[in-house]
Amino acid sequence: MDSLLVRGELPNFDRIRRAGAYTRLRTTYPAQTPVAWSSFATGTNPGGHGIFDFIRRDPRTYEPDLALSHFERPKNNWTPPLVVSNRKGEAFWHVLHRAGVPSTILRCPCTFPPDTDAGRMLAGVGVPDIRGGQGTGTFYTQDRTTSAQENEQLVHLDSGEELRTHIVGPRDTRSRPVRDISSELAVRVNRAERSLRFETAGTPATLELKEKSWGPWVRIKFKLSLLQSVSGIVRLFVRQVSPHVEFYVSPVNFDPAAPLFPISSPAAYARELAERVGLFSTLGMAEDHNGHNNGRFDERDFLAQCDLVFTEREQMMFAELERFQHGLLFTLFDTPDRLQHMFWKFRDPAHPAYDADRAREFAGDLEELYRRCDRVLGRVLESCDENTLLVVLSDHGFNSFRRAFDTNTCL
Repeated sequence: MDSLLVRGELPNFDRIRRAGAYTRLRTTYPAQTPVAWSSFATGTNPGGHGIFDFIRRDPRTYEPDLALSHFERPKNNWTPPLVVSNRKGEAFWHVLHRAGVPSTILRCPCTFPPDTDAGRMLAGVGVPDIRGGQGTGTFYTQDRTTSAQENEQLVHLDSGEELRTHIVGPRDTRSRPVRDISSELAVRVNRAERSLRFETAGTPATLELKEKSWGPWVRIKFKLSLLQSVSGIVRLFVRQVSPHVEFYVSPVNFDPAAPLFPISSPAAYARELAERVGLFSTLGMAEDHNGHNNGRFDERDFLAQCDLVFTEREQMMFAELERFQHGLLFTLFDTPDRLQHMFWKFRDPAHPAYDADRAREFAGDLEELYRRCDRVLGRVLESCDENTLLVVLSDHGFNSFRRAFDTNTCL
């Protein structure tokens, strides 16, 4: 960002740098999102809040497990499991709450389950998908030679122009063996228009998408039994119509209006926010890097999905800013981090995945995202007065990642 400041391409960042204070902060060790934001929230180092990584090992089995939260099994099969945060320490918004200072916290990591007695909160990194994972999408293809990639589900489609398949939903952990709950999905192929028409069992009931395009959120209800159902939301992406049909369904996000587990505090806050700004990603890792890493959509398609996430975050923040009177308003924009993870290789000729032709096409997208952040900051500044304390903060910096040492493989 410094180079953009020097070139005068971030006028609003430069404005607050000149009017206030600007400095580099040393981040946590390790320099990871959940570790750093937990220190930000609690004012302690990792030894105090207990978050050292995205994952941890189970000391009883040495198996890897999620580090941010865990599920406690219910005493009977009819009670849902209880979600418990693994983050220790007291977050500063609890201190504000006791002092009578209202807070609105939008998507701060390590806030799943959301803190109670902390004003309004929408949970961030750590919120799973409806299957309990951190983002498992589904790839559909008529190519029978295609196999599933890492952290995804694969559905082989029949040949033809009228296809019947399903959207994979939550797992019914009460059944033995555990089974997947699914919802019907019909697909009509229009090769002349290079589009697919989807008929869902949700809302909207039908949508038609051209090749290389993302659809709107679709609300799906998955029936667990005659009397019980679970609601989730998905986006569909059409990869290609010929020579064979291929499309992608995002991880099933919790429905803000009726999440399987609480994702906001108060519990109705997520629904209220969705009524004001429309449906939005609730998955902790909202930018779908898994689908991109698996080759299910390319860089331009990933950028388009990131744009959708960034726009949602803008809408949330400005909706809250409109009614903000006093107290604390916090909003996290994750997209710069995600895009740097995926696109930094285009800036580094020494990176093993560097490609000169693709670098010419994509190397400037990171700078353009920072310019977009600057425009958002400009709108925020319009709402600030002499009594406003505005803080712009990053949890860590970024640089090239060229090699890794896998200790377990070595041992």
